[in-house]
Amino acid sequence: MKRKDLSYYQGYHDVAVTTLLVAGKDAAFHILERISIAHLSDCMLPTMERTMYLLNYIYPLIQRINPHLAERMDR
Repeated sequence: MKRKDLSYYQGYHDVAVTTLLVAGKDAAFHILERISIAHLSDCMLPTMERTMYLLNYIYPLIQRINPHLAERMDR
């Protein structure tokens, strides 16, 4: 609620609860704010357009790094 420019996305609660359990209530808020701004902001936009753009790179990267895994994922 503090950051009106960031929107919730499915799964963010998993990041939040894990951070809360590991760091505790007071530290978790600050850690989540920093993580959200620095690393998750592309996924927290009002639409999924940027997220979908980024997801298009996952399969080519997997194919390049681990062709066996890519083949199994395709099946």
